[in-house]
Amino acid sequence: MTTKNEQYDIVLTNGRVIDPGTYLDGSYNVGIRGGQIAAAISDQLLEGKEVVDVSGLIVSPGFIDLHTHAQNIPSNRMQAFDGLTTSLELEAGVLPIGEFYDNCAKEGSATA
Repeated sequence: MTTKNEQYDIVLTNGRVIDPGTYLDGSYNVGIRGGQIAAAISDQLLEGKEVVDVSGLIVSPGFIDLHTHAQNIPSNRMQAFDGLTTSLELEAGVLPIGEFYDNCAKEGSATA
């Protein structure tokens, strides 16, 4: 999992790590390098350039909403506060689709 004295860009300590894909649920430390989890989820202390104590917070992959009617940047930003990273409208879609894509291109990204 980790090698001794391995340095990460960011280490999140003491967070409740939840991964529904592996059923992982517990208090762990997470090493991040280059903006990605660097194969380091450990109950051992990790070294990092920046260490953030996330006690009392949940550390989890982003969530996906398969049925949302929030098809604009302000709504996507609000969903991001809940940990949503992917927002899909899989019921009826948005019409006319060409106009919707043009508006999305003008608005930019909700991550800004």
